[in-house]
Formats: sequence, structure tokens, C-alpha cells
Amino acid sequence: MKIAYLLVLQMVFVTIAYGQSTEYSMQVNTGYFYFSGGASPTGFFEGISGVQKSLIEDPYGNKFTLSYGVAAQIQRITKKRLILGLQLGTQLLRSRMKLNTIGGLGVNVVGAGKGHAVLSMGFIDLFPNIGQRFLLPTSVVDLTIGPYIGLNINSREKGMVTDANGKFPETTNYKISEPFAVLRLKSSLTIYFGKWGFTTGYAYGLQNYKVQNYFSSYARDSGKHFSHFFMIGLSYKIK
Repeated sequence: MKIAYLLVLQMVFVTIAYGQSTEYSMQVNTGYFYFSGGASPTGFFEGISGVQKSLIEDPYGNKFTLSYGVAAQIQRITKKRLILGLQLGTQLLRSRMKLNTIGGLGVNVVGAGKGHAVLSMGFIDLFPNIGQRFLLPTSVVDLTIGPYIGLNINSREKGMVTDANGKFPETTNYKISEPFAVLRLKSSLTIYFGKWGFTTGYAYGLQNYKVQNYFSSYARDSGKHFSHFFMIGLSYKIK
């Protein structure tokens, strides 16, 4: 009786595992990362009197600049083509904004200016996902969704602005304090032709970025800023 039970149990395990496969792949991507929200950047530059550093009133830009990353992925494909995946990677996400005025401590506007600033944020990210595989005559399509968890390893604000005549440059370039962990919701679509795949995706930040107060004597503008990342890339199946 015990032997029969073990044989039945083994048959159940074999039936469940039948048709399943595990795939390993590498991915490189690039895309458009920006911030939006109720207090989107207007491009105002602050020169703080008596302090060696200047700062940008609202550094969360919405202009295009290059962001990129690499990732390794493992996927379990069930016999019903359900995808259970895990992706580990690193990303450099950058947002850009235009600087068009120069301000000072206690003064709303000193004069017109021109320049730009870039906020760069480096992340180690984890993307556990679930999805579905679709088989087409000449390709395989994977559609997945899941939480996109980023651990901030470095954030830097860098910018320069001059007056309207291109004189009296003000610069800022220093490491800033951002949330250590951020959560985004990501969807991804990958089309495979053999081992090579073209992937595209979108990640929406669930965390409100509030403008930091870098100097105790001056509080920068605060508001709602949510991140968006549209990405495209290439994927290669190792196994």
C-alpha cells in the first residue's frame, strides 16, 4: 500500500513538472526617464548667498536624456505557458530640466538665465514578475507585470546656468540624499526570434519624490513628483 502511494505521488509530481522549462537570459536597455506631478519643474536656479554651493529649486525634470541599464533574468515557463520570472539588474536613470531664470536667497527672481540641470540616480533593481507566453508562427511573445524594486546607490545633481548674455555662470554638482528604496509598477513585453529578443516596458513610480532641504536656513519647494520610465532593449537567451 505504501509503495503504491509513493508511485502515485511520483506520477503526480511528474505530471506537474511535465512541459515546464527554465530559461536564463541577459538584457540591455535604454529609455526615457522623467518626473511628473502637481509641482512639475519650472526651471528655477537658486544661488545661495554665503554658501559655496548653489542649488536648483526643483531638480525633478521632465526633459529627455539618456538612461540605461543591464539585467540578468531567470524564467520558469509552465506547461500552460504561465511565466514566473525574476530579474536582477542595475540602472542609471537621469532626468533633465531647463534652467531659464536665476534667483537668490530671499529674492524671487534676479534675472533671466539659460542653462540646464541633470539629476542622475543609480539603482540596483529587482523585478519579480508573472505573465503569459504567446506562441506565434515565427516568434514568441512574453507579457509580464510585477513590482519593480530599486535600491538607490548614488544620486547626483549637476547643472549650470548663466545670465541671458552667457556670463556669470553658476554651477551645482554634488551628491544628494534620495530615498534608499523605491517601488515602481512595471509591465514588460518581449518578442523573441530564436535566442534574440526585442523588449519594451514601462515603469511607474509609486513613491512621491519631495524636494529635499539641503540647507537648514532654506527649504526648497515641495510637491508631488512621480517617476516614469519608458524603456526599450535587447534580450539574449543563454539557455
